[in-house]
Amino acid sequence: MSKIYNETGQKFIFIMDEWDAVFHMSFITEEDKQNYLLFLKSMLKSKPYVELAYMTGILPIAKYSDGSELNMCIKRQSIGKLLDKFRNL
Repeated sequence: MSKIYNETGQKFIFIMDEWDAVFHMSFITEEDKQNYLLFLKSMLKSKPYVELAYMTGILPIAKYSDGSELNMCIKRQSIGKLLDKFRNL
């Protein structure tokens, strides 16, 4: 994703439905769950190629961690820019 972003300047929008499904599967170990959170963090948090990450799930991220792994804030100005971008499509 970094390579594509660096070559094109285009950012990604991530939509993850039921991002927390792995936490409800009995065969997934605690280590696997932590690795999954670290994977999401390494892919999404503070990356220049991320325009927006929209994640749905049954329970909040804080249920599985202290929340800092995926604690990303969206500024009101960012939402406005996104809306303007999609209005023009």
